[in-house]
This record gives sequence, C-alpha cells and structure tokens, in this order.
Amino acid sequence: MLEVKVLTDQHLKDWDRYVARHPDGTIYHTTAWRDLVRDVQKHSPVYLAAWDGGKLKGILPLFNVNTFLSGLKMISVPHGVVGGVCADSDDAAFQLVDYAKKIVKERNGEYLELRQTRRLKGDMPVIDQYTTVKTKLIEPDILFKKLRPDIRRCLRRSLESELEILLESDDVDTFYRIYSEGLRNFGTPVEGKVWITEIIRRFPENHCISYVTYKGDIVLAKLMRRYKNEITPVISYGLREFQNTYSEHRLCWAWMEKGYQDEYKYFNFGRSLYGSGAFKFKIGWCGEETPLYYHYYLVNRQTLPDYSQTAGGRKVFASIWKRLPLWITNRLGPKIRRSYP
Repeated sequence: MLEVKVLTDQHLKDWDRYVARHPDGTIYHTTAWRDLVRDVQKHSPVYLAAWDGGKLKGILPLFNVNTFLSGLKMISVPHGVVGGVCADSDDAAFQLVDYAKKIVKERNGEYLELRQTRRLKGDMPVIDQYTTVKTKLIEPDILFKKLRPDIRRCLRRSLESELEILLESDDVDTFYRIYSEGLRNFGTPVEGKVWITEIIRRFPENHCISYVTYKGDIVLAKLMRRYKNEITPVISYGLREFQNTYSEHRLCWAWMEKGYQDEYKYFNFGRSLYGSGAFKFKIGWCGEETPLYYHYYLVNRQTLPDYSQTAGGRKVFASIWKRLPLWITNRLGPKIRRSYP
C-alpha cells in the first residue's frame, strides 16, 4: 500500500538512487540541488516520497518560496526549468500531488507549481508554452549535412573566422562580468554571483564555463552542464556587438563534437518559448522539441502566473531595467530572481 512521507536524512541515498534510474530524473531532483537552493537561495525544502513497504515508488521535490515581493508559493523546483513528479505509476503520482496540494493549502499559499516534462493526469490547469529542443549526437560529418542550410552557412563562417574556444574553465569572475552585462542589456534580472560559484563548486563533474574569444576579446560565455546522457547550456550570454562572428554557432558545434566523442546522446539546447527566435534557431540544428508542462493548483490566486518575456508587465519592466547602471542591476537582480525563480 502506497504511503507518502516527507523525506528524512536516513533515506537520502534511496532518493538519489531513484533519481539516477528514473528516466524523468534530472539534476534538479537530486538532494544536492536541494541543499544548493536551501543554502544559497534560502528557500525551505519539503521533499515528498511515495513508499510501498520499503520500496520507493515516486518522488516530488518541493520548495517554499516565500518573499515580500511575491508572497508564498510552492514550486518544484525553483531556479530550474524542470522538476515535478517522478513516479512509477499514475497512482503514486496522484498521491504525491494530492499531498502537495494539502501542504500549500494548509500554509495558505498562493499556488502550487509543478514543472513537468510529462503531462500529469487530472484537471490541474497547465501552461505549455515552453519546450526544450534536443539534437541527437551522431557522427559530426553526418550531422552537419542534416543541419538547416542557414545554420550550416553561419557555422562555416564561424569555423573560418578568428574565433578561439575554451571549453572548460572555472573562471566565474570573467563569466559573471559577461553574463550580468548581457542580461542587463536584455532587460532581465541576473542571478547572484554566489549562485554560479556554488553550482560549480558543488557539482564540479557536471559543470564548467565555456568561452569564445575574438581577437583576444571574450564575446560569448556559457555555463555548461553534463548530466546523465545530455550536454546542456544552462546560462549564457554573448555581447551583441560581436553577433556577426557567429560565436554561438561555433561553441554549440564544439560541444556537439566533444559530446559525440565522449559518448553523450543529446545536446539539449534548454528551454525556449514556442515560436520565439531562440526556438527557431535551435530547431535548425536538427533539433527535436520536447514540450514542458507547468501544472498549477491555485489556492489564493484566480489566474495563472505569467512571468514570460511576452507578458505585458514584463515588457515594461525590461524597458526600465535596461537603462539602470550595472552596479544597481547586479545588486537588485538576485533579490528579484529569488522572488520569481
């Protein structure tokens, strides 16, 4: 008989073994990610486990996100594009979600948000405007011929240019300078430097920083992740004045070549909004889309939250944010990101 319980320290290894074997298990589901979010972002975790006797049948990592700016909500998981339920059966998934609903209702929160890679059964409202795009890694010469013609053309130009690649670095200072300036110019609040530092420190085998330089100047920086059978750019930004160097094409291709050599199966471009310019770019790399399903249970809120780039209020915010000095955005950005993770 299934029973849902809050995870205790004695079952941490059981939980991580489950994440490792489950096809929907991601780095965001691990207890190491729980500790990272708890310690750096100060969100308190409530990790739910469904047991059948002594066997783990499902998991649901949850965090209380409670700030002055946004009020209380429970998210699986904050500061991650996916999360949600991993379960062996629909019954286990249902019981985990039902338990989570009771918690957020008891705590008088605004809503419960589950960031799923699979649609859950039931009547929870869903936002499905996001997708991930993955390119299957095959022999590079064959893959190159499958790329969309405009991607091939830009990639050829990047290969013939004076770009230089550094695939693996731990230089957070340089990365943060490029990243924070780029996001400010885009109108988006930046994560704190300590967040990037701790990701690399706590997950050294999974993360590194990649750079592209042009005539000695760094023009593109990415935080890269290797987990299970995928390589994923997690956080990145390039300087707009160097876009015509096609540094994005060059770095993606370098990681695809390395990923194939190291026997990874996919290059995961990460989350995109359907129909956006980024989405169209990623699909051109012989990419296959995997929809994301963000499920909600509303308690003290009448409408679904919308923090996407296309939201009306978001556009006004971005237009103001772009004009602020970098020292202000670097100070305020992490506080905003903590409230809207």
